[in-house]
Amino acid sequence: MLFLIATIFISIALISVNIAANSESLPQTMFTDAIVTRPYDVLPMALFVLAGALIWSWQQKDPTPMKTALLLALIPEIVTQLHMSFGSTALFDNHFNIAHTLKILAYLCILFGIFFDILEKEPLHSFDRGVGAFSQSQSQSSGMVEVGFTKRSQLITIPLSAFVMSVIITTVISVTFFIDSEKLVREQGIKQLELQSDLVVPIFEELYVSSFSDVQFLSATPPIQGIIVSTETKDKINRKLWQNQLEKTFVEFLKSHPNYQQVRYIGVADHGLELVKAIRTGSGITAVPSSKFTQKAEWEYFGNTARLMPTEVYYSKIELSRVGGSRIGEIQKPYQSTLRVATPIYSALSGKVFGIVIINIDFDLFINNLKSTSSSHADFFLANHDGEYLYHKDPTKTFGFDLSKRFFMQDEFYEIANSLREDKEQETYRREDNENASMDHPSLIYKTMDFRKYGEQHLLRWISILDHQTLEDNLDKLKIRSLIIGLSLGFLALALAVIVSRRITKPLIETIDGVRSFQATGHLPKLPLDGKDEIGLLARSFHNMVIAQHVKDKDFEEQRYAFNQHSIVAITDVKGTITYANKLFEKISGFSRDELIGQNHRILNSGYHNKDFFVDLYYTIANGKVWHAEVCNKNKQGDIYWVDTTIVPFLNSKGKPESYIAIRTDITERKKTESELLESKAAAEQAVIAKSTFLASMSHEIRTPMNGVIGMLGLLKNTDLDKEQLRRTNLAETSANGLLSLINDILDFSKVEAGKLDLEILEFDLRSMLGDFAEAISLQAHSKNLELILDVTNIEQSMVKGDPGRLRQILTNLVGNAIKFTAEGEVVIRAETKIIDETELLFSCSVSDTGIGIPEDKIGNLFESFSQVDASTTRKFGGTGLGLSIAKKLCELMGGGVSVTSELSEGSDFSFTLNLGQSNNAIQVIPDVDMAKLNLLVVDDNETNREVLSEQLKHWGASVDEAFDGKNALKICEDRVNDSNQKFYDIAFLDMQMPEMDGETLAQQLVSDPRFSSMKLIMMTSLCAQGDAKKFAKLGFSAYFPKPATTSDLFDALAVISEGGKALSEASPLVTSHYVRSVKKNKLLADGNIEWPDHCRILLVEDNRINQIVASEVIKGFGLHVDIAANGLEAITSLREAIYEKPYCLVLMDCQMSEMDGYDATRAIRRGDAGRQNKKIPIIAMTANAMQGDEKKCLDTGMDDYLTKPIIGTSLLEKLHHWLKPNN
Repeated sequence: MLFLIATIFISIALISVNIAANSESLPQTMFTDAIVTRPYDVLPMALFVLAGALIWSWQQKDPTPMKTALLLALIPEIVTQLHMSFGSTALFDNHFNIAHTLKILAYLCILFGIFFDILEKEPLHSFDRGVGAFSQSQSQSSGMVEVGFTKRSQLITIPLSAFVMSVIITTVISVTFFIDSEKLVREQGIKQLELQSDLVVPIFEELYVSSFSDVQFLSATPPIQGIIVSTETKDKINRKLWQNQLEKTFVEFLKSHPNYQQVRYIGVADHGLELVKAIRTGSGITAVPSSKFTQKAEWEYFGNTARLMPTEVYYSKIELSRVGGSRIGEIQKPYQSTLRVATPIYSALSGKVFGIVIINIDFDLFINNLKSTSSSHADFFLANHDGEYLYHKDPTKTFGFDLSKRFFMQDEFYEIANSLREDKEQETYRREDNENASMDHPSLIYKTMDFRKYGEQHLLRWISILDHQTLEDNLDKLKIRSLIIGLSLGFLALALAVIVSRRITKPLIETIDGVRSFQATGHLPKLPLDGKDEIGLLARSFHNMVIAQHVKDKDFEEQRYAFNQHSIVAITDVKGTITYANKLFEKISGFSRDELIGQNHRILNSGYHNKDFFVDLYYTIANGKVWHAEVCNKNKQGDIYWVDTTIVPFLNSKGKPESYIAIRTDITERKKTESELLESKAAAEQAVIAKSTFLASMSHEIRTPMNGVIGMLGLLKNTDLDKEQLRRTNLAETSANGLLSLINDILDFSKVEAGKLDLEILEFDLRSMLGDFAEAISLQAHSKNLELILDVTNIEQSMVKGDPGRLRQILTNLVGNAIKFTAEGEVVIRAETKIIDETELLFSCSVSDTGIGIPEDKIGNLFESFSQVDASTTRKFGGTGLGLSIAKKLCELMGGGVSVTSELSEGSDFSFTLNLGQSNNAIQVIPDVDMAKLNLLVVDDNETNREVLSEQLKHWGASVDEAFDGKNALKICEDRVNDSNQKFYDIAFLDMQMPEMDGETLAQQLVSDPRFSSMKLIMMTSLCAQGDAKKFAKLGFSAYFPKPATTSDLFDALAVISEGGKALSEASPLVTSHYVRSVKKNKLLADGNIEWPDHCRILLVEDNRINQIVASEVIKGFGLHVDIAANGLEAITSLREAIYEKPYCLVLMDCQMSEMDGYDATRAIRRGDAGRQNKKIPIIAMTANAMQGDEKKCLDTGMDDYLTKPIIGTSLLEKLHHWLKPNN
């Protein structure tokens, strides 16, 4: 095998050397100007580095003398290639010789290594470190996988991957570099072409300028005129002297100007005979003797120059020089191109032309200098005016017009044909290169050069072209160098990867060996724990895992012992046969282990559970899922016991159950406790039901006499009473209402505690409800001389959906508390609505006062049941402490909440929010009704209630009949419908709680009889519950009122129901006290369009800032203009100043103000202090004093009308409409 490898290697080497020796187009291998002078030597250097890495890895595995020698030999090999790549610039230079000496040293190292290796005869070791795998049966039984042997060693995978990746990366980089470099080289060639074309005109101009100056300089030298004077005076001696002097001048001039070929002084006489001549030859610069002078009169340049004016200069055509003096003589060989520059010489004595001074410019030298400065990537071409070449890189095409071979620029470069044909004297022509341009049409720049300003009449045409062949050669060299360097870097990366992979895999192999050893023996071997990389981390993690596993095994044994002491454990096979049972299982079942093992678990079945229970058990565990439940079993003695059971299936390798473990906990005592608790719960629920029944019954029993008391007091007030009797009646009525309110709070609290407090969803007018509430509760505030302010300016949606009763209850609690705990100052109610979405509104309200305030440490418990600030508060102000607790619960039920801020002795601010529904219905108006035309029926088993309601209805003029129970009512209706002389009843009032037949049953029978269909039903009940409105609406009732109902609510309800119009149809679900309060009492607000007098202005006299804002906003909402005065003095001033501009139409006058109150201000206005025109202006009093006699006092003072605070929009609008009517 070794001999075969050697033979193949030598054959390949011989073939390669033979091909190289006989090849005539080998690529260039040396670049003397580059940093890497021999780039082909970088590749073997990289291969040597790769070989070194492989051999080092091999030597580390199994060291031998031969491997060591190979490693030593690679050192001089690498140094050799490095030395050649960066130093050698020629064959057999010093660098070349040193490199080959180092190679000989490397070969000697290899030779000695082989010799010593043969002496030791060390066999090569296997590189495989595979360890036998577990047997297949062992792997399958334990759930392990077969380990096997290494098929793709990381020693090969890592270097190979690194090599492939590095080759890819270097290839991408090399290709990218080459593409960018190619673009850069091409762009650089274009730029050099442009630069060369831009410089050509200045270079030619420099030639013309310098020759112009030089010929002028020579024409002005003294010998020139000296020859003229001596010739004209026929002084031959001086003429000779001047000629000698001029010869020396010409010779020295040529020495200092190497681009000039000859200089002559030619006279006009003797047919243009030369007078002085100096010439440059191959041997040097000499003066031509007079014997060789020739006549030049027939030359074109002589005649043209002689005709010029003094100081003018003539430039000849650029042409080849000729032999002899004749213009048609033979062309001088070798060819010499010439440009002649001449100027005329005039005699200072006669003023006539004497001769010319002429310089012959060596144009070949000029072109050679131009070529040396041009770019290596560009060629240029020069032609005369006709396009005939003066210079071409092909010499045979130059000066063809002199050699009878005419070559034209426009024939070779067709792009400029139009320019030549049109004879454009000055033009720049450019055609950019592109990737598709052929070599026959390279990039070129064309210029036409005109030097007429120097006296030159002959145009020159110039073309610069890009030399693509040179460009392509440079790019090919760049491509080869990029490829070699890229491959070299790839092999260097491969060598480094071999070294790195060895360092990586060595500790990894040690770790694998350690794992396999632990797997086979159970003992932890030594691992590379000191490694700083991921493998060291893996080794340490495995070490810690093994230690932790030992700890877990120990803990598991301890836990299993503890588990067996606590839990009841049994294991069964898939058929339910018991295969294991611990001692606790024996104890609770009463069976011994021998009795249990081999038995089916059904021996414990108590018969408590049905078949579905066990079907669910088997279905769950058969599908490999955990089952958990509480099971009732029977022990050996027949006693029942309960266990909390969890059954976990053990799955085989196919995922199917092969056994089950049941873990149980004895819960017999807990079950007994639960049974007792259920019995207690049932008893408690019965107690709650009994309590609710008791509360309902007590509510009915208490409300019934209370309704009678309140009703009788109302009837009593309708009789003629003296002042003291009326006062006592009012006190009794107030006490009765207070007692009823207290009963309602207790009932609501019981519902809150039971979680049975429900809400109604009714449509109502929010503004009207707040106004009615403020009007009702203002009496409490005014009785304490408090200012009550209602601000509803931010309520934009008046008609809403919600529970107006509960909202009024919240307000009653909060505002009532504010009035109760405020001795002086004011109570302000601010309300606003914000749209949440298309169906919901957020209602926000705050109640602020200037009362005693609340200590900060008491605020936290303020909303708890039966909670007040302290005991002294209860003694002084009274109260049960339930109001705020109920208010908070109501807010929360309606999706909101309540909060408070307070400062001791300064006052408190209670704020609450709740959600309301949006309503699409318009505000309705209470219809007008004639009560005398109504026939009514009152059905109630309580005589007092019947009497109170009947007397009130009769008082309004209605015809009323009474029925004492349901059966009596049906009989009365039967008799009435059969009596043709009497109209049937329009409306019937039914009591809910009646013996034998209650109001609900009576209504069902009345509605089901079509003879009674014209009669509308009103439900009156003392046991109102949430949801009753919907229930009664479904039964056929048109209205529903809790007892006691106010007389105003009853009157308005009768008006709505009897009229039967839109107000009734939009009552949802039926007419309630809240609904009739929400509809408008007059048509002013319903219409919304009131015509006020033109230029109507109102003066509001009010000292309270909040009242100013509230009242002015309300008035502006009516479409009126309002101004504000803070006291009586300001009011008088404002009225007086507005007389002649915009006088006021009406004054709203507060009665209690500082500086001047409303009474004094009114007296002053009526005296004329505010102007004679204002003496009869309407003045409406606004006062918080609702005491008897206040209205009379205001009217006696001179005021026209009277309003009670807080200002309610409806009341104020009625007053304004009355006093501002056009006919008033």
